[in-house]
Amino acid sequence: MYREVQHIRDNVAGVQREVNAGILAESTRDITAHTSQAMALIDGLIQSLNNLNRSGNNEGVEPQLVDATGRALNRAWVQAERVAIGSSVAEMRQALVDCKTFVDYAEAFVSASLGVELEQ
Repeated sequence: MYREVQHIRDNVAGVQREVNAGILAESTRDITAHTSQAMALIDGLIQSLNNLNRSGNNEGVEPQLVDATGRALNRAWVQAERVAIGSSVAEMRQALVDCKTFVDYAEAFVSASLGVELEQ
């Protein structure tokens, strides 16, 4: 399970890149495109975590922190959905910042489950 969780941690970085690119985007079209990519990655991560939880193998990781990662990613998904209802770049950006908060939590939880400290 350690390797699978490590793979999830690596993929959370991809979500971070998409969310950050969306926050820096200048048009609603670009924000929507980056948000869609982030949501696709989040969906894959949630599915991977669900599969890991069903396997019951938690060797080498902290299962409570893996569960917390899944909950944070679910909340990030909900915030990413709110981007679509924004009517301006500013509103969409604010929803993405809220999404990023939960992606940051997910990254912290998955890193902690592996016993890895986050880089500052």
